[in-house]
Amino acid sequence: MNKLNKIVFVVAVVGFLASVATGISLAATRDTVLNNSFFRSGQIESDTLVNSSKAGQVYIEGDNFSINRSEVDKIEEQFKAMGITDGRERAVQSLLRREVLYAEASRLGFCADEHEIRNVIDTNIETMEASVNFEEVVLPFLEGAGMSLAEYWESQYDIVRKELMISKYYDSLRATFFVENGYVDNAESGKLFQEITLFEEEWQICFEELIVKLIENGNIRIFSQ
Repeated sequence: MNKLNKIVFVVAVVGFLASVATGISLAATRDTVLNNSFFRSGQIESDTLVNSSKAGQVYIEGDNFSINRSEVDKIEEQFKAMGITDGRERAVQSLLRREVLYAEASRLGFCADEHEIRNVIDTNIETMEASVNFEEVVLPFLEGAGMSLAEYWESQYDIVRKELMISKYYDSLRATFFVENGYVDNAESGKLFQEITLFEEEWQICFEELIVKLIENGNIRIFSQ
């Protein structure tokens, strides 16, 4: 394995470790990334699969985004490393969710500035360095690829930017949902734990339905070869 391929592999593995071992992935904290929204929406059907020379690079394409085959492959490898057999399906779900939410957040004017992005990167570096798994798991991968933790997170700059925008969009939607449904999210609201849990469950259902609609309206194409 040459150095470039090792770096690509390590970026994928360390990215997975960052979200699992430290629990600081913005996407993971905002929703359940690995769900069946895309597949429940009925988008993977024969008329969705497209044969094209473009498929050598692009695996999934929508009206406002495209996902490269190499990116799907990397995330599939992350799941395989965890013994998950349906890794490709889960990789598609994860990336498609991110891109449709990012496209909608962009359309609505949500953004992330340099200071916010740098703050997340710096926090992630500090958290990973303090992780109990850092020396045993993360550091060997980084050293094998000849890259530092800071260099890895610089490579994740654009993903952090997207996740920040999605996070702001998510928070805005959630706040609106709670207000419109008569729930005040504070300690003096008088709501019981069961009521709070019910509101959260209803909100998650509403959010998943939104994602399905975004996918259904996104003119999604999957390139078969």
